[in-house]
Amino acid sequence: MSDEWPELRRADLRLSFRHPAMTPGGQLVEIAEEFPGDAHRVHVTAPVPGEIYLELFRMPGLSAADEYTRHRSYLEGRFGPGSVGEPVESDLAGRPARSYVFGSDDLRREARSLEVDEDLYRVIIDPRIPLNHEIVATMRVDD
Repeated sequence: MSDEWPELRRADLRLSFRHPAMTPGGQLVEIAEEFPGDAHRVHVTAPVPGEIYLELFRMPGLSAADEYTRHRSYLEGRFGPGSVGEPVESDLAGRPARSYVFGSDDLRREARSLEVDEDLYRVIIDPRIPLNHEIVATMRVDD
């Protein structure tokens, strides 16, 4: 099925992925992009929460360790002390990465960070949604 999905590929992103045009429940998948400073953020969502949630964020010149420190501070301010797990070794797009979980009783997220040349790519998903894992499995680093 994922071979038939459209591919999200952008000139300034070295990480590309495939995503469905519609969720299993028949919702249109929405792609929103933002360009804060030199960064690039892509959100993949649907009008009704719970079927798909993925965020890809390219951050130039940031290491995975620095991203975790900055993000953890922000997240603990939002969700409270102890709401962010410690980073563990993981993988993303077939390469070594770091991951951590965060959230509250109502909201759970998993973040994976991958350094590619001078850029850091952070992918955040709701780990409770199977479709998100299928999308992450399609990710690859474009050379």
